[in-house]
Amino acid sequence: MKYNKLKFLISGFIFCLICNTGIFAYTVNEVVDEKFVLELQNKKNLERCLFNIPNADFIYTPNTELANKTKKMWPASKNPPVYIAEELYLLKKEDLGEKATIENASKIMRSISKMQGMLYYSNTHKKEKVLYKECYRIKGPNDLTRIDDDVTGSADGKIMYCVQNDSSFGKTNYRLEYHQTEKEVSAEFISISPLYAGPIKTIDTDDLRISVVITDCDDYLLVYMAIKTICPSMPVFKKTMDESFSARLNAIYKWFMKQF
Repeated sequence: MKYNKLKFLISGFIFCLICNTGIFAYTVNEVVDEKFVLELQNKKNLERCLFNIPNADFIYTPNTELANKTKKMWPASKNPPVYIAEELYLLKKEDLGEKATIENASKIMRSISKMQGMLYYSNTHKKEKVLYKECYRIKGPNDLTRIDDDVTGSADGKIMYCVQNDSSFGKTNYRLEYHQTEKEVSAEFISISPLYAGPIKTIDTDDLRISVVITDCDDYLLVYMAIKTICPSMPVFKKTMDESFSARLNAIYKWFMKQF
């Protein structure tokens, strides 16, 4: 009797230890709404853009600890966003090789300088163009001194700043907030300077937020990206926002894949 009780306690301890060390990954069926699972498996990605629709919000957000934080990415104290977009990608780990881990995904997401020269497809010019002419980490919001990427250890709780010289919007500074667990890593980009289209200011400081979340789902990696921004609400800007931000999310995804 005592032996059986001891065996039960040891088994329970080992089970808890395994759970706490994150050996059990999510599965796609657990974290993606069932009405989207088949479509995601067939298409390998889902995308959605909405312009000037009151109370619009995300619907593809995986039901995970870090992905759910994107639902609160927009402060309640701010005016509602004019434009939102989201994309969800399903990646087979075997297509990426042995490096398809959250640890490596974390390093990639902090390799800010490697985003310099990233390509995107310009719908306006009907060809690939360089998205970021320059991209590098800086010391702080008011110190533009260029510093090396920080890819050591866990990303959890790290806050960084960077400059991106965008081909369409010029130089923009961002605050980057990172989170990481055994199963996920996320980064949120918050604009800390305005974005301009030529001489016209299209997005003000703190009015653009971009989130990227990578989730380990057994044989797959889920890549979820979301954007919310305040921009001019005139209908003429809808095409500009779709072309600019949809193309950028796709470029980030392709760049991420190539880093493995």
